[in-house]
Amino acid sequence: MKTSLSLIFLLASVLLLNGPGYAESCKKECVTGDCQNGIGTQTYVNCDTYQGNFVKGMRTGEGIYSFHNGDVYKGTFKDGARAGKGVYSFKQTKTQAQPFIFESNLDDEGRGTGVLKSGKYIVTCDVGQGSAACGDDKKLILKEATEPIAIVLYAGKSASMERSGALHPMLAGDPVLPGDTLKSGQENLDMQLRDSVSVRMKPQAEATFSPIPEEKKIDLKQGSMIVKFRKETGGLAITAPAAEVHADDSTLSIQASQGSTEVKVFEVDKGKVTVAPRFAELENKSRSEIEKDPALKKMEEKRQSLTIPVAPNAVAILERSAATEAKQARVEKFEISPQERAETKVMVKVDEKAIQNLKENPRNEEHRRSVLASYDAGVEIAMDELEIELKAKPIKSEKEILERYGIVEFVTLRDGTAFPGAIVTQAGDTMLIHRVGSVSRIKTSKVHFVDYKHADEIK
Repeated sequence: MKTSLSLIFLLASVLLLNGPGYAESCKKECVTGDCQNGIGTQTYVNCDTYQGNFVKGMRTGEGIYSFHNGDVYKGTFKDGARAGKGVYSFKQTKTQAQPFIFESNLDDEGRGTGVLKSGKYIVTCDVGQGSAACGDDKKLILKEATEPIAIVLYAGKSASMERSGALHPMLAGDPVLPGDTLKSGQENLDMQLRDSVSVRMKPQAEATFSPIPEEKKIDLKQGSMIVKFRKETGGLAITAPAAEVHADDSTLSIQASQGSTEVKVFEVDKGKVTVAPRFAELENKSRSEIEKDPALKKMEEKRQSLTIPVAPNAVAILERSAATEAKQARVEKFEISPQERAETKVMVKVDEKAIQNLKENPRNEEHRRSVLASYDAGVEIAMDELEIELKAKPIKSEKEILERYGIVEFVTLRDGTAFPGAIVTQAGDTMLIHRVGSVSRIKTSKVHFVDYKHADEIK
C-alpha cells in the first residue's frame, strides 16, 4: 500500500510541476559553446536548461537536461528527445523520506522500459513517447521543454485557454503549448501550427492539443474546425467524439457533436484524408501493448478494416457507438459553398521567420507585433482578391442572394443602418458581405446583430 500511495503522490506532483507554462520570463538562447553542431548550453522559454551535445540545433548525444522545477535528466538524446539509456532524478520534497529516480532504456521513437525507484520501492514501467505507465495503470508524464506547437493569429474577446488546470483569456499572438485546451468563444479563432498548417476553430468550438508534441494530434471535443495544409507539410491527427481523422496536404473541416462527426474534404493535393471510428480503448496504447493484448489487437484490426479514404467534395459521417458496434463511415457527395471556399482562402500563411522568433521568445512584444502584422497583411490581400471576384458577379435582388448563398442575412449596424446580404466570410475582425448592388467590408465591432430571412419572406 505504501508503494501505491507514494507513487500516486509522485505522479500528481510531476503532472503539476512539469506541465508547460511561462510563469518565469526566459528566452531560447545558446548561453555557452556551440548549440548547433557541437557541445553547448542552451536555455528555453520556460527556463529549462540543457548542457550537452547538439546536431543541427537539436539535442543529440549525451547531455544533462535541468528542469526549472529542480528535476534533472542525465542520459542520451536523439533529434531533441530522449533515446537510449538515462536517469531522471526528481527533486526531493519535504514529505518524501528518499528521492525518486526513473531509469529508462528507450528506442529511437522514445519507447521502451523503465524502473521507478525510491529506496526499497521499485515499480516497473512501460514507456511511450513522453509518458510512462507505471504500476497500477498510473501515468507518469516525463518530457523536456518544447517550443509552442502553434501561435494564435486571431481570437475574440470571449476566447480562452486552459493550461495546467488554470483558465486564461486567449489573445492574438499567444503561444499554444502541448496539453493546452482552447475554447473559441463567440468568434473564430485562427492559429498557425508547425509546418505552416492553418487551423480555424469556429465559434463555440473546444479542442485539446496532445501533451506529447511528437503526436501532432488535436482532440476536437465540440464544434467545428477547418484545417488547411501547405504542400508537403506533414500529417496531423484529429480526433472527435465519433471519429479519428488522419490528414495531410489537404483542406478539410470537421464538425463534432456528442452524437456524431462529419468530415468534409474540400481539396487534396498529394496527400490524403482517412476516417475511422474512434476506439477510445486504443488511445495512449503503444504498439507493443496492443500486440500483447489479444482484445486490443483484435480491436486494432477492426479499426484498420473500417478506415477509409475520403475524396475531395465528399463528406464522411460517423455516428458515435461502442467499439463492438462500430461501423464504417457513410460517405456522401457535396458541393462546396461560396462561403466555405472564401473561408479557406482567408486562412492565410504568416511569415515563418516571424512565427519562429515569437516561439523562441513568446514575451517579446516586437515579435508579437511582427506576426500579427504579417497576418493582417495576408488577410488584406485575400480580402482584396475576394472582393474583386464578388464585384464581378453583382447581385440584383434578395432572391438572387438566396440562390447563390443559400441564406439571406439581415445585418443591423450599431448606427441603425440595416441591409440584407450574405456574410461571405470573416477574417480577423472584418466581415465581407455581398449585398444587393455592392460588396462591403465591415468591422465586427460595428455590427449590432444579424437576423435571417426565411425563403417565404423573400420576393
